[in-house]
Amino acid sequence: MTERVQCQFFVLKKKRLCRMTVRIGEKYCGEHIDHMKDDSVKSSAETCIEIQSGEERLRVPCPFDSNHSCYKSHLKKHMARCNSRPSETRPVYINPSINAGPVEDEVPRVHLNDVSDEALLDLISRVEKIYEEINIKIKEQILEHPALAEEIQRPDLGAPALKHLKQNSSLIGIMESKNLIKNDTCFVELGAGKGKFTFWLAHAAKNLSNCTFALVDVSTYRHKSENKLVTEGVNSEVIRVLANVGDLCLEKVDFREGCRYVVPISKHLCGAATDLALRCVVNADSSGSSPRQEGLVMALCCHHRCEWRHFVGKELFKNVGLSSQDFTLMCVLVSWATCGIGKSRQPEERQPAQHPQEDNPHKDRYDRLNLSREIREEIGRKCKLLIDQGRVAYLMKSGFDTELMYYVKENVTLENVCLVALKEKTTA
Repeated sequence: MTERVQCQFFVLKKKRLCRMTVRIGEKYCGEHIDHMKDDSVKSSAETCIEIQSGEERLRVPCPFDSNHSCYKSHLKKHMARCNSRPSETRPVYINPSINAGPVEDEVPRVHLNDVSDEALLDLISRVEKIYEEINIKIKEQILEHPALAEEIQRPDLGAPALKHLKQNSSLIGIMESKNLIKNDTCFVELGAGKGKFTFWLAHAAKNLSNCTFALVDVSTYRHKSENKLVTEGVNSEVIRVLANVGDLCLEKVDFREGCRYVVPISKHLCGAATDLALRCVVNADSSGSSPRQEGLVMALCCHHRCEWRHFVGKELFKNVGLSSQDFTLMCVLVSWATCGIGKSRQPEERQPAQHPQEDNPHKDRYDRLNLSREIREEIGRKCKLLIDQGRVAYLMKSGFDTELMYYVKENVTLENVCLVALKEKTTA
């Protein structure tokens, strides 16, 4: 039996080869077959064209989702069954851009090369001053939940798997410490992906009654984690909600009858999507519908992908004298906190033999401005926390008792801050 060969396309973002297998005699998988035309060594299909019945078979992006492709000759059939095709009837919980910010607040992104030294140093100075005035306090609460204890101790776990398990364990531990894991609750994971966070939360709540798990994502996924729950003895009700969080009316989702509380959760919902999710929760809470929003736990990340239009913390920024242009530049500076230790992430065999020093096109500028790597990392962290503090202020004004926490150590992930909010109890 001929052994299947791994796709030879190098995924630059992940610094490794694509892990898909290829057809016998081919070099690339279906998604990367277009790259054959740039290869000097041709195989039988390396022109990306297959002649069959006199027709050229080109691969083209799917019109519904450009992240995948199909043969042009199969396009009509693919569009009829593609999981990303738009629904013929819009669900009641979908209202386009209901959670988006005003269009007139759209601000173009800036590049560090386009910012003068004076403007850069001025913003850094104001960020330092505002950070001290606000006096942001974040407590460390690193917990472990027994539902994940055995899995974390597995000796065959790789570093990436262990990293995510530690994050999930601490987040679920925090939820339990805040009394957010209880009977008659619907847990809504926003930006769920394959649903690994919900998978472990369902294990933690398997002895509770009348709990539902709703996983919200804009795309469908193969190998969804919730499919394994029944085989592992967890019989909780799980529903999938296909929606962009910016379009979601959470109060109109049909939860299980008898559900009294809703607890939105997310793990690393990138940038602007976090702001859309927070506005989604607040809009649902202000609608006064049942079940009530009990609280939320969100692990924060990717501040460089935030957008002023959708940002929920505008009021705080305006009160402390930070403009939309300041915010946009801060979204550039936040990457200083998570850019690592200055070494290339490429494997050693792919690094150039000479010039092993830090590969940074801005190095001369940083040296001139006395911005060492340590100083830049500290500035980046302060920019991130000011953005997060804007979110805290938004939730506090909306009736949620809110705080930021370090939920894991930095050696687990540099994105180690989570947002915890509990709905304030109203007195009769």
